[in-house]
Amino acid sequence: TNDVPPFSGVNRVGSGLKVTLVPLLFALPMTFRSVLFTPRSNSGLTSTRPAVYHLLLDPSELNPSGDLGNNVTVYRRGTFIYNGEVFDNVRIRHHGQSSLGTPKKHWKIDFNKDHRFLTPFADHPEVDNIGLESSYGDKAFLREFLSYKSWIDLGLPGLEMWHVRLYVNGAYRGLYLHEETPNEDWLDRKAMMVGERMQGLE
Repeated sequence: TNDVPPFSGVNRVGSGLKVTLVPLLFALPMTFRSVLFTPRSNSGLTSTRPAVYHLLLDPSELNPSGDLGNNVTVYRRGTFIYNGEVFDNVRIRHHGQSSLGTPKKHWKIDFNKDHRFLTPFADHPEVDNIGLESSYGDKAFLREFLSYKSWIDLGLPGLEMWHVRLYVNGAYRGLYLHEETPNEDWLDRKAMMVGERMQGLE
């Protein structure tokens, strides 16, 4: 099994989940470490499930530093694993502007519509894409987290965030912030109507 432990994830109806294929995806010696790291969101939600995310990508798509190679904003197909559940054939890319030039880049994962991601928190609905913010310029990993927390504390529709550990092809890539995507899922959760949404760029 190339040191990839067996996963007994939930195979939901229509997901087409093939957990037995995961050890055969890439012939790499991997050790998946399950470090206890329980999340707490900026709105106060807590979970007992460790916030440890794994990405599996074709090694030929990665450069020596473990990032995607050329055309970093082009989606690649890969596998996302969380809490024993395997999400196969998801779309993965980097995102951002000036952050694309930093050693630690943001990640974006798009899930299949028939197998959406269930966050660590019981009160959250499933989502079809997530963003992982590197916080490269914030060594405390708190500025963005506390900014949205202040927004939420004021009763305004801020984005939910929590800290996660990220592994890519079995290699630890560091601490990241899982940032809720302000899309239709977010609007539904906040009971807001679909309207114009603007994103600030650097």
